[in-house]
Amino acid sequence: ICAGPITLGKLGITNGKNATCYPGFEDQLEGCNYKEELVVVDGNIITSRGPATTLLFAYKIVDILGGDSEALKEGMLWNKLEEEKQ
Repeated sequence: ICAGPITLGKLGITNGKNATCYPGFEDQLEGCNYKEELVVVDGNIITSRGPATTLLFAYKIVDILGGDSEALKEGMLWNKLEEEKQ
């Protein structure tokens, strides 16, 4: 999350992978394909753009591990926030 993917790049973990990071740190990502999405998954690498994306990041982890993020979103009222935006 946030600027953390820079470390993954320096270790060569994101070489050739899609990744994202906090705006303004893109030029410090090494060896990856930068994406502007809020959460990016490529293989077993999950990155997100910043602190405000923490819940989206967590929901994605739940989905990848086989859980039900939709039920979690409902329980945390995330779906209500999405409805209010419309």
